[in-house]
Amino acid sequence: MPGEGARQLLLQGGDVEDPAASACESFDEHHGHHFHPQTVTRIITRIQALALELLPIEVDLDEIRSPTSSIITSDVVDAFGQIAGDFAPAVPFALLEARRFFARQAASNPADSDENHCRKVACEAIARRIVHRTPMHEQYALLSKRFTRIESDGDESMPASALETAIDQRATFFLSSNEAQRCVFAVWRGLLVQDQQENGNIEYQLFKIKPEQQSFWWHFDPQRIAVPRYQFFFRVGLWIVFLVCYTLAIQTPDRGFGPEDIILYLQLLGYLVEDFVK
Repeated sequence: MPGEGARQLLLQGGDVEDPAASACESFDEHHGHHFHPQTVTRIITRIQALALELLPIEVDLDEIRSPTSSIITSDVVDAFGQIAGDFAPAVPFALLEARRFFARQAASNPADSDENHCRKVACEAIARRIVHRTPMHEQYALLSKRFTRIESDGDESMPASALETAIDQRATFFLSSNEAQRCVFAVWRGLLVQDQQENGNIEYQLFKIKPEQQSFWWHFDPQRIAVPRYQFFFRVGLWIVFLVCYTLAIQTPDRGFGPEDIILYLQLLGYLVEDFVK
C-alpha cells in the first residue's frame, strides 16, 4: 500500500533537523522562520527518496491527478506533509523543487523517462493537495514565502517561493488550483506587497492600511506603485504618451524641436536603460 510504505520510510528517516542547520534558524515576529538552505535541501532530498518509494513503476497520470486517487491517498499526503517536521512551511516549495529534479531526470535519462514523469506529476499533485488542506488564512504565507537551497555546484540559489517556482516550471496543474489563483490575484491587486529586507531579499507581506495612510497622495507611495496592477496601467499610460509624441514627430517634421521631442527622447533613454539593467 503506497501510504503505508511512505509512512515507513518517513519513520526510518528520523528528523530532518540537524544541529548545524538548526543553529542558523531564526525567528522574527514579523516574518516568521527563516530556513537555512541546507535544511531546505535536505527536505527536497527526502521528498525525492519518498517519491521513488511511492512510484517505483509507471502509472496512469490521470490516476495521480484524480482527487480520489488510489495512489495519492490521504496517508501519502500526510506522510509528505510530515516529512519536514517543524519545517512544514517549506514542504510545497520542496515538492515543486523535487518536481524540477524529476523533470530533469526524465529529460536526461530516456530509459526511465516515463517513471520520472509520473514522479514529477505526483510531486506537483501532492503539493497542490497540501496547499488545499491548509487553512485559508495560512495559504498566502505558504505560497509566497521565499526559500533558498543548495544547488548542485554548491552555491546558494536565489530566493524563490512555491508560487514563483511553479510559474518558472510552468506547473499548470498546481497553478490551476483555487489556492494558487487566489494568491496570484492577491499579488496582482496589491493585497500582498513586496517588502525589502535588510539583507536585500524581497519578501511578500499582507498589506495593511495604517491610520496615517488615508490621504490621496498615499496612493503614490513606492510600495503601492510597485503593485503589478498599477505597474501595468502605468506602463500602458507611458506607451500611449510615447505613441502620441512619436506620431507628432513623424507627422510634422518641419515644426522644429518641441516639448514632445524632449518627452520622446527621455522615454527612449529610459527604455534603453531599463533593458540594459535587465
